[in-house]
Amino acid sequence: MPSYLYDSKNLLVCVLDADGQILHGGELFKSFFSLPKFPLFTSFYSLTQDSQKSYFEDIMLEVMGSPYEIFSAVQYYPRGNVQWEFSLLKNNDGDFLGI
Repeated sequence: MPSYLYDSKNLLVCVLDADGQILHGGELFKSFFSLPKFPLFTSFYSLTQDSQKSYFEDIMLEVMGSPYEIFSAVQYYPRGNVQWEFSLLKNNDGDFLGI
């Protein structure tokens, strides 16, 4: 992941594993959700409303099945709406790194 995303102070950046566990959260992301600095390993689904959990699970499956596409979703929070974009992260050899 480019450093301008990894260390972004303007975007809510996170990296998820295939099960939706948060592997990395940028500073703004951790601040927005009041998460600890390290380790994260919190489920992304725990940050969603119960009614949205299956919606985001479906998006994760779509991302895994279409590795060259970007999927968007809007999530509503008391602090404001979040426009998420999900895509597959791979290394130079094409191996899965995260979402």
